[in-house]
Amino acid sequence: MEQNNFGQNYPVLKLSALAIAGMVLGIVGMIFSFYGVVPVLAIVFSGIALKQINEGKYKGKGFAITGLVLGIVGAAWTVLTLTICSATLAALGAL
Repeated sequence: MEQNNFGQNYPVLKLSALAIAGMVLGIVGMIFSFYGVVPVLAIVFSGIALKQINEGKYKGKGFAITGLVLGIVGAAWTVLTLTICSATLAALGAL
């Protein structure tokens, strides 16, 4: 006898707002990388969202991973930019 699953109730997971916020902050951090706090917030929000998603509370793992990667790249770009600017100013004798 064949059984179907039409009558079963499955939990509906909501999309994580932290994952979306992390991705948006990651994109903004890439565009405006001179604001160093934005990529850091993207990393924090995306990390918290990934933890909640892995616990099964929410969905949106792709958003969270995208925010995490963009946040890391944005933070690295900020550090690189500040290093180059500091080295240039030091070479010119401004510091």
